[in-house]
Amino acid sequence: HDVDYNTNIPLVANGRYGLKIIDSEKFLVKIVGTKSYFTQSDLTDQFVGEFTTKTKSTISQFMLTNKVGMKQISAFLDTISEHLKITMNAFWENLGLELTKFYVTTIDVDTSTEVGARVMDAISRQSAQSIGGYTWQQSQAFEVAKDAIDGIANSNSGILGAMMATNMLNNNVA
Repeated sequence: HDVDYNTNIPLVANGRYGLKIIDSEKFLVKIVGTKSYFTQSDLTDQFVGEFTTKTKSTISQFMLTNKVGMKQISAFLDTISEHLKITMNAFWENLGLELTKFYVTTIDVDTSTEVGARVMDAISRQSAQSIGGYTWQQSQAFEVAKDAIDGIANSNSGILGAMMATNMLNNNVA
C-alpha cells in the first residue's frame, strides 16, 4: 500500500549482487548435490523463490514501517540495499555462500501488469495536470467539450451545438 497515492501499487525491483563460496563442502552438499555438472542457471533455479520472497517482503516492510511511498523510494535505495544484504546473509551462509555485494538499483511500478500500467497512466496524467496547472475536473471538461465539438463536426448540428460546447468549456475552465 503506497502512502503517497493511498492505494496498492504493484512494484518491481531490480538490482545486482555478488556471491563468493565460503564453505565449499556445504555448497556442494546443499546446492550441487549429486549432479555431474552444475551451471549458474542451476544455482539461480535453486534459490530464486526464497530470494524473491525475502526481497519483496523486506522492501514492503521498509516502505510500510518508514511510510515511504513511490515518490521518495529512490532516495532510500542505499538503505534498502544494506538492510537486504544483512537480512539475506543468513540465507546465503546456509548455502555455503557469502553475499559480497547487494545493490537495489531501481524500484518502480510494475507496468507489465494491467494494474501497474493503469497506475503509471494515472501518475502520468497527474503529473501533466500539475505541470500544466489544471485540475482533474478541468481535464474532464476539456474531454467532454472535445467530444462535443467532434460530434458537432461529424453530425452537422450547426451553430447551436458549437455554442453549447463552447459554453460548457468556458464554464469549466475558470
